[in-house]
Amino acid sequence: MKKSFLYSLTVLCLISFSTGCNRSNKWSEDIWQDIKATELIGRQHIRQNEVMTAGLSIYVFRILPDKLEEIQDVITHASEQGLDYKDMNTFMANGFLGFKGGQETWQQIGQLLEQSKAVTIKQIRAMVTEGINEDTVVLDSLPASSFSYYTVGSETAGIGLDAGQGVLRLKATSLIGLRQACNLQIVPVYKVVTVQKTKKKDAGHQEGYEFVADSASFSARLEPGQFVLLVPAPLGTSQVQTKTIGDILFYPEKPENAAHLFLVACNYVRHPL
Repeated sequence: MKKSFLYSLTVLCLISFSTGCNRSNKWSEDIWQDIKATELIGRQHIRQNEVMTAGLSIYVFRILPDKLEEIQDVITHASEQGLDYKDMNTFMANGFLGFKGGQETWQQIGQLLEQSKAVTIKQIRAMVTEGINEDTVVLDSLPASSFSYYTVGSETAGIGLDAGQGVLRLKATSLIGLRQACNLQIVPVYKVVTVQKTKKKDAGHQEGYEFVADSASFSARLEPGQFVLLVPAPLGTSQVQTKTIGDILFYPEKPENAAHLFLVACNYVRHPL
């Protein structure tokens, strides 16, 4: 436990945002400077000088529920949320609460994560190329489940899914006149992969399907040093008593045991020369 906690604190200290900071402060160290572009290249093979690219770091935290309410309170009472929703009410009804922040806000939230003995269970580096969706698996194994899903217009549908993966679908687009920023869209997706047997012994191929939670999608204008944090919506936000898609992603274990938080931090935005 002690080892995990120390590892957690190390990672939390690494997620620092350098704008306007004193270089002697650990929370202010620029951790992104040593990341090579080749380490961030994903499945896309487009040369970097042809399109805009955004370098991101995605973190999945597991926290005990004692500090979750305080984190929700910080987000709820922030003067500006900084997110553009497809529909804010539907976003929250599906179990999500989101926030865009920077160095000052991170110090407050990071302190709460530290106090709650947050454990980093996953860290992902991604380079998102403009015009190409980048699917980031944040939860590798989710059990089969059913939940209620709100669509825009407050209609509710019952959804049942086989065991699968929790994914954040990322899409970056340029902003006219702003070379140091991009618009990042994030869509929660539930992916189910199945293996289909073929006639050849022990051979098979993968098939599957996905559930795209489009009504829980949102976007944010991000600059290097800024981040988006996704946490569970406060209890009672949804009008239904059954699980939501947010519950599936944030509480893969029992809610009273632990909750997952997802943080997407912007490392750089590069435009064609």
